[in-house]
Amino acid sequence: MHGNALVVPAETRIAFVVVEEVSSKKARKGDLVRLALRDDLLFDGDIIVPAGAPAVGEITVAAKKGWMGEGGRLAARMLYFDFDSGPVRISGPLGGTGDDQTELATLTALATAGLIPFVTGKSAVIAEGTELAVVLDRDARIPISAASTAN
Repeated sequence: MHGNALVVPAETRIAFVVVEEVSSKKARKGDLVRLALRDDLLFDGDIIVPAGAPAVGEITVAAKKGWMGEGGRLAARMLYFDFDSGPVRISGPLGGTGDDQTELATLTALATAGLIPFVTGKSAVIAEGTELAVVLDRDARIPISAASTAN
């Protein structure tokens, strides 16, 4: 605790739940991802931020599935808790990837003399309810007054 804020140190792992599905089929770099805090954030046994508090991430990589078995790719980073009193920045990487079927596509292309290479990878999907963790890449200062107004 530092003044009116809880300081969550860099390298702290915090778990979130994806609120709505994200797919590399539709997502674009810069899109926002809605998340919710999985567990209460505690300090000295007191709830500072309750489970379910809204948070927002940002898509940093969104590549659609490709030909020859290349799977879709998604990566995201945390941006902030979305409190009623305003955003509180938290920062660190989140990510997900689709199944990569490159080996299967290569074998299929060889077996057909390369004439029909239409095996594709799968889109990367982060389903609603998926648990993701962020490892903070910098200290996060969470004002006690902001946290107490979390949804």
